[in-house]
Amino acid sequence: MRKILLVALVAGSFLQSPMARGAQHLWDIQEVYTNADGSVQFIEFFTASSGQQFLLNKTLTEMLGAGTLSTFTFPTSLPLNSPAGGHPNTASDTANQTFLVATSNFNSLFGILPDYVIPAGFLTAGAGRVLDFNVFPLESLNLDSLPTNGTQSLNGLPGDENPAHFSINNTATPKNFRGETGIIPEPMSGALASFGLILLATRRRRSRSI
Repeated sequence: MRKILLVALVAGSFLQSPMARGAQHLWDIQEVYTNADGSVQFIEFFTASSGQQFLLNKTLTEMLGAGTLSTFTFPTSLPLNSPAGGHPNTASDTANQTFLVATSNFNSLFGILPDYVIPAGFLTAGAGRVLDFNVFPLESLNLDSLPTNGTQSLNGLPGDENPAHFSINNTATPKNFRGETGIIPEPMSGALASFGLILLATRRRRSRSI
């Protein structure tokens, strides 16, 4: 009887351990971005836990009420680097790492290779829209306030399970599992845009004074 009780206690303890919960994929939706026409989009995930690489056949969906607007199925798990090989510059564990789901043009535009590729227009902003990472427990983020100005991004709050809790990032900061990072818009692009606006305003003032 004591042996049975001991086995039950050990099993229960294991089920509550972080490694056991790895089957639930403890990733948080950390950052979501889209430009105005949906041609450039990304979703960044973060986890503080180890052993969360098993993404094969998990799904990511955008929901509107009970209806599904778009679905993405992860075709592979995350590649971990190891002494025996692995993807160059890829982390050897998932703890305190991010991975990136983005449109295929992301590498050519920003030099950041997505870990997974979604089609353009996968994300749509608007009331009632929710992004779901379909694992247990369900990870969700409301998209009601998703910016579409091409600069800002919607930030989920890691560790906060309320999908209505978020913040707005003034500049999008994507980072993939290889550690490649970027800023949208890139600083030089932003500087050129500002210079163009200043030049346009100067020309208008000159034309009015003539």
